[in-house]
Amino acid sequence: MPHYKLTYFAGRGKAEGIRQTLVLAGIDFEDVRVTHGTPDWPNLKPNTPFGQIPVLEVDGKMLSQANAINKYIAGLHGLNGSNAWEAAELDGIGIHYDDLFNSCRPFYMTMLKLLPGDLNEAYKNSVTKGRDAFFPAKWIETRPDTPI
Repeated sequence: MPHYKLTYFAGRGKAEGIRQTLVLAGIDFEDVRVTHGTPDWPNLKPNTPFGQIPVLEVDGKMLSQANAINKYIAGLHGLNGSNAWEAAELDGIGIHYDDLFNSCRPFYMTMLKLLPGDLNEAYKNSVTKGRDAFFPAKWIETRPDTPI
């Protein structure tokens, strides 16, 4: 049985969907959380494929980028739709989530004190605008009941 190790910052962020996919697939995994402001990240960064996390290690091999990691897990465990259309829809959801997450990034960076500024203002200017622009309400409303 392969050993799975997921590494990301101490928080949900881009790794939470991966954690949920691993649990849904019934995979036991090591959940490594890197704390901002400690030597952990500067020491780890040059050893990752793209200088970023999340990274999933499977028996020592590293896979980077949240969408690629989710697609890998889903493909191995029958969670990538039942046909090419459903697989493409799932890819679209992952990319759409990236748009939403990236629109909220200024708030998270302000919250972590990595960017200066007022937290309430950062929330209003990034999270609220991102939610309004990217939350897939219309897609959800028109979605037929399917297993994806």
